[in-house]
This record gives sequence, C-alpha cells and structure tokens, in this order.
Amino acid sequence: LRPSTLTGCSPLVPCAPLEVDDCQADTSECARVAPGRECEVFCKAPNFRGRSSSARCPEGNIDPGRRMNYTPPECTFSCSPANGREGYVWTDSGWACAPGWTGKVREECSIDQRTCDVNRAVLTGCRRILSCQPLDAPEGQGCRVNVT
Repeated sequence: LRPSTLTGCSPLVPCAPLEVDDCQADTSECARVAPGRECEVFCKAPNFRGRSSSARCPEGNIDPGRRMNYTPPECTFSCSPANGREGYVWTDSGWACAPGWTGKVREECSIDQRTCDVNRAVLTGCRRILSCQPLDAPEGQGCRVNVT
C-alpha cells in the first residue's frame, strides 16, 4: 500500500501590508492582516481628523501579494493657525480685514504631497483701500461732465 499525497492545497496567508500614497491615512494597523480579517485606517493626526475606515483581507487568501479591499477614511485637513500680518486683524469671530482694508479673509493651508510636511496657514484676501486720484482734464479742453 502506498501512502497518499494531497496536492492542490495552499496555506492561507496574510494580505500585503496596506500602503497608500496619501498623507492623510494612517495604515499602521494594517501590516499583517489575516484572511477574512480587517484593520482600521485612521486619519493621520494631528493635521487630519475625521471618520476612520477599514481595509479587509479577503477570505481564503493564498496570495501574499494580494492587496486588501480598502475604503479611504473621511478626513478633514487643518494646520497651525496663521500668524497675523499687515491688513488683517483678529476679532471675536476670527480673522477680518483691518480698517483701511477690504476683501474676504481666507486662511489657506498647504501640504507637500511628497513629504507630507504641513505648512502654517497663510492669510489672503484683504487689499488696501486706496484713494482715487483727482481727474484732470487735458489742457485746453474744458470739462463736459462735472466730476467733482
């Protein structure tokens, strides 16, 4: 009697670590996720906040290079508050254009997508109010319209 040999069976293995080219997602819990299991993907603190999501390794996975099924987290971006500068004033309700300036204040944040470095917010939107210059009629031509 010869011993039996089973063929065609492969061991179950974890999926490949979840790697995303994204500054907002923290995938540190998703390095070795077993088949049929999931891991949580968080918003990367402190500049991103929001609802976490999950990544799942499919049931019965036998491919160590298999990518997990992944839904990105719902994150909002924030950065360090802006420093004041000429033309802007801090009020009880936030930044506003200073007296003698006009516009709508915007605090703009930026992030370097290669390094994920976050820059401090920058204030934009206010412009200095300038006085109009008097209208001079060309010499020798009288006014036809009163512009005073």
